[in-house]
Amino acid sequence: MIKKHPIILFYLLCLALLLIISSNVLFADTMFVDGLIYSTISHNLSRGIGSIWDLHFTKSMFNHFHEHPPLAMYIESWFYHFFGESRFVDKIHTITMTFIHAILIVQLWKTISKSKEISWVPVLLWVLTPVVFWSSSNNVLENTLSIFTTLSVLFIFKSQLKHSIVYLMLSGLFISLGFLTKGFVAFFPLILPFFIWLFLRSMTFSKLFFSSLLLVLFATLPIIILFVSAPEAQHSIVAYIQIQVVKSVSSIVTVDSRFFIVKRLLSELVVSFSICLIIYYSFRKKATTFQPKIAINPSVFVFLALGLSAVLPIMISMKQSGFYILPSYPFFLIAFTLLFEKQFLYLSNYLTTVGKIANRFTFSVFCLLITGIILVSYFAGGYGKDKNKVHDMRIISQKIPVKTMVTLCPNLIEDWSLFAYYKRYKLIDFDVNYFRKYLLTNKNTCTDYKIPRNYSKVPLKTVEYELYIKK
Repeated sequence: MIKKHPIILFYLLCLALLLIISSNVLFADTMFVDGLIYSTISHNLSRGIGSIWDLHFTKSMFNHFHEHPPLAMYIESWFYHFFGESRFVDKIHTITMTFIHAILIVQLWKTISKSKEISWVPVLLWVLTPVVFWSSSNNVLENTLSIFTTLSVLFIFKSQLKHSIVYLMLSGLFISLGFLTKGFVAFFPLILPFFIWLFLRSMTFSKLFFSSLLLVLFATLPIIILFVSAPEAQHSIVAYIQIQVVKSVSSIVTVDSRFFIVKRLLSELVVSFSICLIIYYSFRKKATTFQPKIAINPSVFVFLALGLSAVLPIMISMKQSGFYILPSYPFFLIAFTLLFEKQFLYLSNYLTTVGKIANRFTFSVFCLLITGIILVSYFAGGYGKDKNKVHDMRIISQKIPVKTMVTLCPNLIEDWSLFAYYKRYKLIDFDVNYFRKYLLTNKNTCTDYKIPRNYSKVPLKTVEYELYIKK
């Protein structure tokens, strides 16, 4: 099988590297706080707590969650329906989104390039991008958003090749789904027909205008219909715009400069571009037998421009983070692959057809894959970055009945991950206003908090957190 289809080796190499790089966090029992919140909301939804248009986090924090559109969390809730209550369900979900996105990158490459044998290259470069393997284990909404934006781009290219309005309709639909996942950031593929016209000249200006008009129509019509026909959806979308969009532009500041996102983009692409340069200088002379023409493929500029169109609009807001531009990376990496296409073609041929080299390459790939599986198995279920918090939560939650409201030391009120862990695993909510049967404190954070006399400490082998019960 592998000898007949050597490209499988390269896909296995991508998988092996992803497993090795992210092995210590891939199935860890902790996540980035945003991903943990989304996981908790999805788990609540699967249990009938909240609804798709009125999401619920906890009773005392985001009782009505409208910080983001609901689609990604609704999709994740079905993973809980299918896989049950295991603590690995949220990890299975985020990894599944990563694998689907990788498959779509391959399909996009095969659509725009005749060099099918190096469809693995953009995936390999993508896997080696730090924010990608970080996101693959942290359940951020951008994992799902990236699937919809990549599908949209894929169908725009298909519409150009097949001259089909149906593909434009599908592209617009996926933009709509992207909006219902993360909002207005999903609209950047709308500009792709203009870049195709500008750099490829494969259509007339009138066709560009007609295609763009249809794409905008197909992208916005489903949202408009939903907005008009479903009052609960209307309320949710309006609340999202007021809470998230308006505030992020006008008042929320998380970075020192609007250029933060550009600097982050460049720092993330350093690894992949460095690999491309190494391959280029290693095989620049030998690779002349493959595609000997010197001119740069104009599609390079299409994908670079498309990637930038997903990044630059974020500079409008001072609320920025590196993973916000996750959907843009496949397009930059496809551009890099197109730029160094001859060298990668030579490398692919060299590693799979030259006797001893091919055998050694095959052996190395399987060694890496086995190593990745062993490492992931070894670290699975570990505590990760929130070791003390999760360790103590596992012990304390055994002493508290499901769906209990627990009094919390006020100093912990902004510890969102604490709320998420207890809600996610035991449906426990916290309250700082009333004294309940149980009281939770932290040895380090709550040193100035006076425990009421009518509470006694529950003897537990915890590291950092302490549980008290009313006498």
